[in-house]
Amino acid sequence: MKTYLRHRISNVVDVKELIVFEYLDFEGKYKDYSESHDFWELCYVEKGEIILTVDGVKYTLSDNELLVIPPNSVHAYSSKSGNESRIFGGK
Repeated sequence: MKTYLRHRISNVVDVKELIVFEYLDFEGKYKDYSESHDFWELCYVEKGEIILTVDGVKYTLSDNELLVIPPNSVHAYSSKSGNESRIFGGK
C-alpha cells in the first residue's frame, strides 16, 4: 500500500504581474533564438515534445510537463523534425 505524507502548502511565489502569455504551435523542425531577461518564465508542454536549452543544459519536455526558467538564464526552444508540439509560455 502506498504511503502519502500530508503537508501544509505555503505560498513560495507571489505573482504580482504576468507580462506576456504565449501559445506556441510548432510544426516540423523549429528552432528559436536564444534570449534572457530579468524575470521568470514558465514553459508548459500541452502536446508533443520539445527541447528547451537553459544555460547550455538541454531538457526534453513532453506532454503535460512544465519547466520554470529563472531570471537572467539564457534559453531557447527547439523541436525535433516532424514533431508537432504545442506549448504555453508565461513571462
